[in-house]
Amino acid sequence: MACNGLTGPRPDGAIGFAVLPGGGAVGEHSVMLAAEDEITLSHSARDRALFARGASAAGAWVAARPPGLYDRQDVLGLKP
Repeated sequence: MACNGLTGPRPDGAIGFAVLPGGGAVGEHSVMLAAEDEITLSHSARDRALFARGASAAGAWVAARPPGLYDRQDVLGLKP
């Protein structure tokens, strides 16, 4: 597997991340907060249809908006 992006030590206070392909697993995601007291948050989806429904809902949302730049927070109604 090729290593892309920034490698080596990070500046103090910087947050590092890595993305690893997971073989044939469908919708399995984990986030590890690797610190003194490590925490891992994860979820697994049994079917890709879950992601298709979200993509369809986001497409319907943006189709009803004027041209512009939107992000996930806009679609989810999380911006003030």
